Amino acid sequence: MNKIEKKNTLAISAGKVISRFGNIVFDYSNVTYLASKSNGSLAFVGIYQASESIISIIFNLFGGVIADRFNRKKIIIITDFLSGILCLLLSFFVSQAKYLLYLIVLANVVLAIFDCLSGPSYKSIVKEVIEKDNIQKFNSVLETSSRITQVLGPLIAVFIYKQAGMRGALLVDGTSFILSGLITMAVIPIVEVTLAEKKKFSLSNLVNDIKEGFIYVYSRKKIFYLIALSSFCNFLLAGYNLIIPFTDRMFNGSNVNIYGTILTAEAVGGIAGALLSSFFNKKLSEKKIIAFITANGLLLALLGIVFKYFQSIPVIFIIVAIFSFCLSNFNIQFFSKIQSEVDTEYLGRVFSIIFTVAVLFMPIGSLVFSAFLKANNPNNFIFLGIVMIIISIIFIFLIERLSSEK
Repeated sequence: MNKIEKKNTLAISAGKVISRFGNIVFDYSNVTYLASKSNGSLAFVGIYQASESIISIIFNLFGGVIADRFNRKKIIIITDFLSGILCLLLSFFVSQAKYLLYLIVLANVVLAIFDCLSGPSYKSIVKEVIEKDNIQKFNSVLETSSRITQVLGPLIAVFIYKQAGMRGALLVDGTSFILSGLITMAVIPIVEVTLAEKKKFSLSNLVNDIKEGFIYVYSRKKIFYLIALSSFCNFLLAGYNLIIPFTDRMFNGSNVNIYGTILTAEAVGGIAGALLSSFFNKKLSEKKIIAFITANGLLLALLGIVFKYFQSIPVIFIIVAIFSFCLSNFNIQFFSKIQSEVDTEYLGRVFSIIFTVAVLFMPIGSLVFSAFLKANNPNNFIFLGIVMIIISIIFIFLIERLSSEK
């Protein structure tokens, strides 16, 4: 990377980390506050959490169109500033307990809309500020910082809420979003890109642009297959995330916190995978990307065998860490492939499709697997692993067939 690319990488990753931290503090503080209310708190927490998914399904696709039509850097800056102002304004209503419950849910809806508008722009702007050969290295930095924030963010959020209360947490939220926007202003585009043709801003044109995005994805078969594979993986990972809180029950006669061990292993493996990604993967081939999913299927099946027959905590830690290592590498390779191969004028819409499908498949997976998986059965891991292996082999076959046709 040259000096400008390094500066852009630092600015984007720092801005993303700070805004993500703001989201973590916002969510923790709000859910804790809502849960502390005796009357109707469960309903409010449910509405709060469901509203974000519903908004994502509705607005993600529109965010992709906006990212392809307008200046992506400005979109990120404006949404960060608006998010910060909203949090700061909400902090003035903390004393109004009668209205605060409703305002928190409303603010979460508005922030979710801003996130839908900025999310595709964050992923799409990479092609404007980083040379193609360095995109993978950029994503490695971004994934590393994201994993670290995912681990440290909740710990810091708990401290802030306990020390500063609801108003203090909202002030930190607002400041973090505004700071993120200011940092993003330092990003310098170095690659001239072609945005989608600007049309009259109307609902019909927006819908047509979304339709064009789907047609483009389907026409690029390798990209289509990778997105489909990622969707199936999200579906299966929903099952994995559903059963790991019950792993203590799978460990006979042990007082060890297995769930905590798994979460720790995931964090260690994920950070290691992000740090080492650029060293292990130089060429972005589809089969290499899919190989990470095959490996994860084998690891899940092996994890089930260990739980069933050996029950070794160190072995479980190692397997889960390697699983998270491979998953982190898959994410980096997957996004780098999309950013490298997709035409710039469609990049926002392609990412909005990816985000929308992910939001849809995860809750569907949770509902499906909750219906027939038994909480304390180690065979769950074996089943999920075998299905993941079969799906990855199918997609390798599809990629091979596509290559032979060409």
